[in-house]
Amino acid sequence: MGGTWKIANEDFFNAGWVDRLNLRASYGVNGNISLSEGPYLILSAGSFNPTTGGVSNGISSFPNNSLRWEKTRTTNVGVDFDVFGNRLGISLDYYYKKSTDILAADATDPTTGTSRMTRNLGAIDNRGVEISLHGTPVRSSDFSWDIMFNMSFNKNKVVEYNVARNYPTSWAWSQAIHAAGHPMFGLFGYNFAGIDDRGMVTVYGKDGDVKYAQNANVDDIIYLGTAVPTTELSVINAFKYRNWDLSFMFIAKLGHKYRKDVFQGSNINSRFVAQRWQKPGDENHTIYPALSSWNSDLFYFPYCDVNIGNASYAKLRDLTIAYTFDRSLINSIGMSEARIYLQGRNLFRITAKGVDIDPETMEMDYSNGVGASSNAGFSVLPRSAEYYVGLSFSF
Repeated sequence: MGGTWKIANEDFFNAGWVDRLNLRASYGVNGNISLSEGPYLILSAGSFNPTTGGVSNGISSFPNNSLRWEKTRTTNVGVDFDVFGNRLGISLDYYYKKSTDILAADATDPTTGTSRMTRNLGAIDNRGVEISLHGTPVRSSDFSWDIMFNMSFNKNKVVEYNVARNYPTSWAWSQAIHAAGHPMFGLFGYNFAGIDDRGMVTVYGKDGDVKYAQNANVDDIIYLGTAVPTTELSVINAFKYRNWDLSFMFIAKLGHKYRKDVFQGSNINSRFVAQRWQKPGDENHTIYPALSSWNSDLFYFPYCDVNIGNASYAKLRDLTIAYTFDRSLINSIGMSEARIYLQGRNLFRITAKGVDIDPETMEMDYSNGVGASSNAGFSVLPRSAEYYVGLSFSF
C-alpha cells in the first residue's frame, strides 16, 4: 500500500516558483517459498533398465515440513521537488527492507539420507538512499544543456544466518557468502604472513602467531569486504546547438572487492607463474608459492587478503555526437526527418591504484570447485571500446 501527497496542488500552497512538491510513502510485504522442497517425499524417475524391465527412481526432495514463507517487509518514503519551470528537480527516496526466515541450504546429519536441506535460517536488513537530480543550466533559442544525475547507496547487514560453518574452508572459499554480523555476499580469508624459505604459504593467526595456511582454524578467518557495490552513480550530460547534439554518460560502481587471479602453486597457466618462489631468498620479493604438481596452498593462498582487489571503477559508458538535417534539405526527397550520428561506448575507465583488470568483467569462481588448475578469480578480457556510425531517417 502507498500514497502520495501533492502539496504543490493544495490551496494553501502559493509558491509559484515550485512546480512540483510531492511526499510519498509505501509499505509492502513480499513472500517467497521453496519450489523444489516441501512436506512430502518427491521422487524423480530415472531411465528404463532393459535387464530388470523397470524404471529406477531417485529421491529428488526429502520430506521437509518445517519450511515457512521467506518474508520481506519494505518501507519507502520519498520526496519529489521541481522548481523554476522544471529546470531543476530532485527525487529523494529512503527505503528499509527487512527480510526474515531466509531460505538457504544447510548441512544435515548424513545418516538421515541427505547431507543438505533447505531451511529458514536467517534475517537480513537492507537500507539505502536513492537520489535522482535533473536540471537545465542553460536554455536558449540556439543552445541548451541538460544534465541528469542518479545515485544509489545501499547498506545491508546479515542479522542472522544459522548455517553451520565448522571449517576454515567453509568461510574462505570461491563463493561469496552470507554471515551474521557482516554485509551480504561477504568475502572471507586469511591474513597473509608471507612465503617461508621453502616456498610455502604462511598466515597470521588470531593472536598474531605465524602458521602454515593449512594449520589455520576458523578463529583465524578475517572479513575482507563485500563482492557487491555499495554505491552506484551515473551522470548524463546532453548539449544541443542548433542542429548538433552531443551527449555523454559516465557510470561508476564503488565500494566492493574481488578476488584476484593468482598463481597458487599448481596452475601453471597463470600469468604470474614466472614470479613464483624458486629458491631460498625469493620469499623476500614474491608472494607466490613454489611450483608443484599438487599442494595444499591451492586451498588457502587464493583466499588470502593480499589477493583481494578494489573492484571500484568509473567509465565513460557512452559518447554520441549527432547532426539533424534541416527539413528544407530533405523534404524534396520525401523524407520528414534524417539524422546522422557517431557513437562511442566504453571509451575509457578509471580504477583503483594497482588494479590491472576491468572490474566490470572480472569473474570470481562460483563453481565451488578447487583443483590444481583452478583459481578463485578469472582475469577475462576487458570490455572493449565500441564505435558506431549510423543514419536514421523517416518518411
